[in-house]
Amino acid sequence: MKTLLCRTLITIAVLLLSLVPLAACSPAPAAEPSPPAEPAATSPPSEEPADTPAPSATEAPVKSAPYPDYYPAEYEEIVEGSKAESPLVVYSAMPESNWKPVLDAFHELYPWVEVQTLDLGGSEAFERYYAESATDTQTADLIIMPDTTGWLEFVKNRGEAMDYQSPESSYLPDWSMPFPGLYTVTTDPMLMLYNEQVLPEDLRPKGIAELVDMATANPDLFNGKITTYDVVIPFAFGINWAFVRDLGEDTWDLLETLGPITMPEQSGGTQLDKLTSGEYVVGYFVSSGVFPKLPDLEGIVGWSYIEDGTPVYLRGMAIPNAAKNVNSAKLLLDFMLSHDGQVAWGAGGLTPYRADVTAEECPRTFYTIAEEIGGEDKMVLINYDENAVAGQAAFVERWNEAFGR
Repeated sequence: MKTLLCRTLITIAVLLLSLVPLAACSPAPAAEPSPPAEPAATSPPSEEPADTPAPSATEAPVKSAPYPDYYPAEYEEIVEGSKAESPLVVYSAMPESNWKPVLDAFHELYPWVEVQTLDLGGSEAFERYYAESATDTQTADLIIMPDTTGWLEFVKNRGEAMDYQSPESSYLPDWSMPFPGLYTVTTDPMLMLYNEQVLPEDLRPKGIAELVDMATANPDLFNGKITTYDVVIPFAFGINWAFVRDLGEDTWDLLETLGPITMPEQSGGTQLDKLTSGEYVVGYFVSSGVFPKLPDLEGIVGWSYIEDGTPVYLRGMAIPNAAKNVNSAKLLLDFMLSHDGQVAWGAGGLTPYRADVTAEECPRTFYTIAEEIGGEDKMVLINYDENAVAGQAAFVERWNEAFGR
């Protein structure tokens, strides 16, 4: 009997003990949550190195491209934004030979950005942009043109330049940034070119006044064999306007003497081809964009700066308001203004103007040219002269009369 009673008590005890874990897994009745207790101070885990620095809330993000260290931290957003954009479209007046070193260097930094450059002459770049942007058609993301009056219309009258502040701005001279959003890519001198196989050394002019004297004394050699840009091109108007403005009204006497014996062209490539063949013997106010081709023409085509006063074009650049690929445009604009970008333009035959570009890096810069020709006062800067806009029609009419047009 006692044995039976003991067995019964043991069985009951086992059953009661089995109910304890079941009660622990059952949901407790809902209760009002009490505020969390303040966490107790703890020591770092023993496996964590004692000198590991805590991450800083203001730590700069890791750069995804090797742009300069002085760029702001938020520049990374521009870089990342460019990766989702379409090919970058650039309207310019430069051939592939000028562009190649620049785009090669740019793609080393930003290999995912595809760049499409269109070589547009005259005022076509601006007119095309106006037409396309008016209909919300894909248009230029970046415009680079040597057209001072065109830029005055674009920036001041139409307000079409995006007011982008480049991180390179503090490294550039003030005169290279005449209006918000408008920058200078290069400062390119105009040249005197001549055929060395046709002209003896004593008849290779170094200036406009000297050319007039030589042509007057040797009409059979020079008449109809001189070329320059046609003033119908805004680029050519800017050169001639600045030359007369800086050297004085008497300069018209020189132009009116040269006019009847000069054959104007609208392309530097055409000028160079005809100078090489001997069809022309002299070209004046020829763009230095031909520099990359001159080494192959050594002994055939020679050149000099223009001793009366060397016209120097400020090649303008801006991101237009209707640009679709804005981040990519900012990357390219900033690179072209950077030290490395300016050196690349020098390799492409154009003329950098940053003071930190050395003669060892680029044999021709704004400052080395100034030194070679006798100082900056011997430069005729083709800048943003608002008087040129008002006086353009009358000037072109007089030029055309002088050139028998």
